[in-house]
Amino acid sequence: GFTHDICSAVHATAAASPFLRTLPLQKYGLEFIEPTAQLAHPFDDGRAVVVERSVEQTAAGLGRDGGSYARLFGRVVDNWPRLERAVLGPVTWPRHPFSLAAFGVRALRSAEGLATSLFDSEQARALFGGIAAHGMLPLDRALTAGFGLVLGAMAHLVGWVIPRGGAQKLTDALVAHLRTLGGEVIANHRVTSLDELPPARAVMCDLSPRPFLGVAGHRLPPAYRRSLERYRYGMGVFKVDWALDG
Repeated sequence: GFTHDICSAVHATAAASPFLRTLPLQKYGLEFIEPTAQLAHPFDDGRAVVVERSVEQTAAGLGRDGGSYARLFGRVVDNWPRLERAVLGPVTWPRHPFSLAAFGVRALRSAEGLATSLFDSEQARALFGGIAAHGMLPLDRALTAGFGLVLGAMAHLVGWVIPRGGAQKLTDALVAHLRTLGGEVIANHRVTSLDELPPARAVMCDLSPRPFLGVAGHRLPPAYRRSLERYRYGMGVFKVDWALDG
């Protein structure tokens, strides 16, 4: 009786995507649910920091760091109409280079460096670090601040939303629309080589390095193939299955 929503997550960037907003996905049953609170970062002593939809309400819960939080995310939220195409769209010449440059000065930094320079409290630094950790990179690396800025701003722009009925509903809506355009989806069919596929201008492989080498290794330049062969998978941390009543 349960819906098994494998590897589900919030889909804020789907709700904010300039491209996906052009598609009639609601026509195919896609509905996003916005939580009352967007996210929370808990601490070992029982406290928690909560991100609300409002920048000001969130800042009010951060004490002496409230002003820094409001300025940091308030700028991203205010400038988002000039940033969204560059951040969530294909690589192209920016239409608003000055706004993008102002954003990039901070986005190119490490999450650790940006949080330490802007915030004094453990709560605000941990909150930003927890959001930036979705980039799956060590937080002392360059560019990790960008993950924290974009995903944090999503909480205030569109909310950390989830599709009603599970993440599969987003896929279902995309597939339904694709079919109206003449597309075809074939599932549960193992592909062992790109040579099995019909001719195409482009083939997109949603695979990690090891299976990708098995499918397409013979088509890759030798240097790139050797690079993939040296890839080492990281350790898993933990997995949680939630049983929810709604």
